[in-house]
Amino acid sequence: MAESCLHKRVEICIAASEVASAVGKHPYQRRKHTLQKVWYRSHQESFCFANALVPVCQAEVSSIVNEFIEGNAEASLELALEENWEKEKFVETLKHIILSPSSSPIRRLFNSISKALKKKLSTDERELRTIENAGVTKSTLDEAVDSLCKDESLPVQEVAKKVCSNAGTTGPDVIKAVESRLTKERGVKLEGKAVKRLGDERGKKVDLIPDEYDKTVECDGIEWRIRGRIDGMLDDKVVEVKNRKDKFMQPEYDLIQLQTYMFLFDTEEGVLLERLRGEHKETMYSFDKEGWENEVIPALKNFVVELSKYIEETRAYLYAKESGAEDIRGKRPVQDDAWARPQENQESETSGSDSEVPLKMFKTSPENDEDDDTYDNEEPNSH
Repeated sequence: MAESCLHKRVEICIAASEVASAVGKHPYQRRKHTLQKVWYRSHQESFCFANALVPVCQAEVSSIVNEFIEGNAEASLELALEENWEKEKFVETLKHIILSPSSSPIRRLFNSISKALKKKLSTDERELRTIENAGVTKSTLDEAVDSLCKDESLPVQEVAKKVCSNAGTTGPDVIKAVESRLTKERGVKLEGKAVKRLGDERGKKVDLIPDEYDKTVECDGIEWRIRGRIDGMLDDKVVEVKNRKDKFMQPEYDLIQLQTYMFLFDTEEGVLLERLRGEHKETMYSFDKEGWENEVIPALKNFVVELSKYIEETRAYLYAKESGAEDIRGKRPVQDDAWARPQENQESETSGSDSEVPLKMFKTSPENDEDDDTYDNEEPNSH
């Protein structure tokens, strides 16, 4: 079984909302974090193996294993773990768990570890943990989102501060997490309102497309898939809604996402529909075929090649009959815990690849360059 799994082709699929990050052009979605998300979707076994060996994750994995076998005699018997197994046989035990057949009692243990690692490495999950640990309840957040949707003139930051104050906390990390969560959830709720208003103003119905679309992409013999779901379609134009906090702006990462939707739906034009405190701004864009094919696609190919290398090298160690802990830890693709640390404490994202293609298709105007300087004060819009 291990031999067939080792040579099984892995299909990589990138979401439209991840494309800008994958090509290193999203200041709020680090490329390494996106790589982890796509890795988890593409091949959970290698994702689990590589990340469980990261020092910041290893203790949690050990805890999950110990807790599981305490309540499962059959699993405890199969693993036959001795005292200090974490130091002596961590890699061997981890391989046993990950490669266990679906009929094995420890297969559920692999699923638990995989999900725990995904949560630990997810910026959204860390954000939610920060909020929960501060005592801010979901019902409180829901009420705040409702008030922001009813009165769009309310500043999100001020509402976030009030929510935190009522919960008895004024920590900047908590306020930032609450503000980010409120921004995302408000954005989702206001998308429908923005699309409806656009249709009313044009005197036309905006078609809502609930299904996801995907396409296979090929570049230099490398294949992957891109998928996405749009907010609406008006007169054969893709409509993408973005809710702003402070001002209207057309950042590069939003334009890349819009271009991705135009590619998926084979449309020549798209509308970036911005909503700010109840006001709308529409900006029309044409599909830039030359820029897409010569800049975005090659940059995505580099992302896919890099991720494929991580997966293949990790699978080789995972399915190897003999492999000591030192060999794996010294050569595995994931050699640090950079993506397991809070994003704000890390340096700005770089691709780490000499072959990264610089994107020029969305060169901003001087007016938008001023907006670029304020990105640190602008939370990403949810989609």
